[in-house]
Amino acid sequence: MNKIGVFYGSTTGTTEDLARRIAEKLDVPSADVFDVSKLTEALVNEYDVLVLGSSTWGAGELQDDWYDGVKVLKKCDLSHKSVALFGCGDSDSYSDTFCDAIGTLYEDLKDTHCKFCGATDTAGYTFDSSIAVVDGKFVGLPLDEVNEDSKTDERISAWAEQVKQEIATEVAEIVARGGKRPHLAAILVGHDGGSETYVAAKVKACEICGFKSSLIRYESDVTEEELLA
Repeated sequence: MNKIGVFYGSTTGTTEDLARRIAEKLDVPSADVFDVSKLTEALVNEYDVLVLGSSTWGAGELQDDWYDGVKVLKKCDLSHKSVALFGCGDSDSYSDTFCDAIGTLYEDLKDTHCKFCGATDTAGYTFDSSIAVVDGKFVGLPLDEVNEDSKTDERISAWAEQVKQEIATEVAEIVARGGKRPHLAAILVGHDGGSETYVAAKVKACEICGFKSSLIRYESDVTEEELLA
């Protein structure tokens, strides 16, 4: 199992749009991008890397659907999972709580023994205060579609590459300690365009993150007995 799942909480649609743009840069198919209201323990268990995003509301609060989402995550074993956080805020009107939702997710999950990745330097951001800043860096990717939307694409691209590299480094460390390199085995039956695109994205993501991958192909007339043999 070596999948990346993207989960977002979005009220106005902005965070959903950012989640899908981030997923594209991470080579994550749309089938692996979810509204957090759909989050279940079984769904969490399908992924090794969780990319979690929330807008910030009121006095630095999470988007509403995340309160139940956090409860689900706390019930799960996250000790072998990597977590990358992102969020959107308004650095002008809410400069003293800028992207606090990222910090709230971090505080809620830091005792689950997950491994956080994707910390972002505060340079280039203008704000007064944020609980998302820990040890001088944002604990995830802050985005401001209200005042700095022209910087969003560049920020997402740089962050996605950073997250990929951090995952690849973690895999290399696991292997160096004698652990097994994660391995994706995919089976394609026939030549469906959608399936080809989905699997190709998975194989590419494996290469970037240092995972092994194997692709097994069968023609569309393969029998169930042959597949299960």
